[in-house]
Amino acid sequence: MREMSDDLFAKATEYWDLGEYDEAFNLYKTAAEQGDASSQNNLGYFYDSGIGVLVDKAMAKYWYEQAIENGEICAYANLANLFLESGDRESAFIWLTKAMDTGDGDAAVQLAKLILEVDQSDCQKKAKQALKLALTSMSVTPDSLEEATELLKALNERG
Repeated sequence: MREMSDDLFAKATEYWDLGEYDEAFNLYKTAAEQGDASSQNNLGYFYDSGIGVLVDKAMAKYWYEQAIENGEICAYANLANLFLESGDRESAFIWLTKAMDTGDGDAAVQLAKLILEVDQSDCQKKAKQALKLALTSMSVTPDSLEEATELLKALNERG
């Protein structure tokens, strides 16, 4: 069964890369229903972004949660972003922290920015820790790396 869902995931990803979103969606859905965590995460993203389907934040949340239950750590940050979009900063903070704890450097940068919005001196220390983690993460995009560098520099200049 695992091999079959892996094949479905690979084929769905090919369709996604080709811009054939309906086909990708259908294959991810089949694999997700078989318990494939990566497909569950991607299906959540499709619902979240309206790729090949109407935007449905409740379904996005459901599939992100399924992905997390099945061990897909990338879904942590996706779920956090869903909470941020809805204004639930407390839940976003929890899920960004979990994502950062898995080594997600992009999540660490997002978490630092969320912390800095509070703008208290004790929060600056936590933000610096998150940014330093981002700078050493093996899982961080170049844009987040640059942003982490700039934020850390600005925080250090503040004192």
